[in-house]
Amino acid sequence: MEKDLNVSASASKKSTLKPHPTKDEIVLLPAFEGLQLGQIVILESLDQFKDALTLIQAAGVVGFDTESKPVFTKEGKSDGPHVVQIALNDRAYIIPIGTNPPIEFLTAVLGSKYIIKVGFGLKSDRAHLRRKFGVLLQGDVELTQPLRALGYRQRLGAKAAVAVVLGQNLSKSKSVTTSNWAMRPLQKSQLLYAANDAFSALKIFRALGSPLQLTHTKTKVIQDPFSQ
Repeated sequence: MEKDLNVSASASKKSTLKPHPTKDEIVLLPAFEGLQLGQIVILESLDQFKDALTLIQAAGVVGFDTESKPVFTKEGKSDGPHVVQIALNDRAYIIPIGTNPPIEFLTAVLGSKYIIKVGFGLKSDRAHLRRKFGVLLQGDVELTQPLRALGYRQRLGAKAAVAVVLGQNLSKSKSVTTSNWAMRPLQKSQLLYAANDAFSALKIFRALGSPLQLTHTKTKVIQDPFSQ
């Protein structure tokens, strides 16, 4: 009998979970209020890296993501990341990865326990960063965990999370997503995509009340456009 009750309770819980927002629902939302090209800084010189590190350390919390050239065959293996992006409240830093990657800067930011990096799908980023640069990602917050508190059936990725939490439509063009991220220089569309991927994660983190751990999450009351 106890087993039957547990099964019934589990089924009831699943039935009360909200469905994932559809593409048709999301497209009706206003556009994501993201960064513009003038707020995107491509880090290349030593002075730029020093200035960026100072501001990142002062911020304490940043949005984070990486981009890699896609692999279209089963046998192929990614040699990414080819771009690393870090977002603050008013700007984003884009780090194109070439033959001489800025290991010292990446270690100082991504390897620091005192700089909180927030984003989506950080497990794969962690593996790529360690393999390619020898950098151990620390101080990271995977946003799919605190977002579960909103009661959705499926894990929310960046686009769905922006829709649910911010009530906005984050553009995720497939042509840009699958573009050649190893190409130099990067196109304007790639810069905007990369910058706002990281920036949207930071905005969601703030909207959720800046949760650092799932067990300590205190989610703010959010106007969910799909709860009507």
